[in-house]
Amino acid sequence: LTPGAVTSPELVERMASMDARLFDATFNCRLEALAPLVDDDLEFIHDKHGRTSTTGAAFLQGVRDGCKGREEGRNFRARRELVAGTLQTFALSNYGAVQTGMHRFYAIQ
Repeated sequence: LTPGAVTSPELVERMASMDARLFDATFNCRLEALAPLVDDDLEFIHDKHGRTSTTGAAFLQGVRDGCKGREEGRNFRARRELVAGTLQTFALSNYGAVQTGMHRFYAIQ
């Protein structure tokens, strides 16, 4: 048998850090910080709306549009809170990793 990928503590820490950076940049409309985190082969699947982006460029445009809507008063400002203890990371051999977790979203009035 071929052994599976090992999920090291370093991988878990790096993925948690990247998760925090991604959500911070997205929810605070810091596109200059978000763009380097998004590769063009990104596919974004929203838990409520399904597949919303099939490229990194489309994902970034969606965030850009949401931020513009916020500036114009059409969208609310949101905050994401990761539920403590729910973040899990699973290494994938020769590919990367999958991360799951639960979070809460709040509209900031």
